[in-house]
Amino acid sequence: MTPGMVAFGGWAFVVTGLFILILGWRDFRKQCAFLRQSVRTTGVVAGAHVEPGGFEDGGDYHHPMIRFSTTTGKEVIFTSPGGRRQPWKNAESVPVRYRPDDPQTAELDSFISIWLFTLVCAVLGVVALGSGIMLVMFPEGLRAE
Repeated sequence: MTPGMVAFGGWAFVVTGLFILILGWRDFRKQCAFLRQSVRTTGVVAGAHVEPGGFEDGGDYHHPMIRFSTTTGKEVIFTSPGGRRQPWKNAESVPVRYRPDDPQTAELDSFISIWLFTLVCAVLGVVALGSGIMLVMFPEGLRAE
């Protein structure tokens, strides 16, 4: 592979890394706004939406359906986009965050539920950007002289 081809590939990594970092930054800002505007409460698991066969062994993926009451007393049920392999226990208490002006925007109040996408974008973006910069700067590779 010629150094020019390696440098071209490096630029592709730089652009991809920047794109992923921008996605992560946008999600970071969205989540910060959600945290500022949201209210904490406790909900209870009222069932689960099951996605069959999400794993190599055919195991199911369980998304909890959570019921909670808003500060005005309105009862809301939502299905969390985040799930797990093991089933949720019915009537299990879970922390919830929601926007008072739109309670259906509720999320589980956990670090993973709120920040996972942002963190994955940050890690992948930095790795892609760093790799691309290295390929652009050193298209013939790093060699001890």
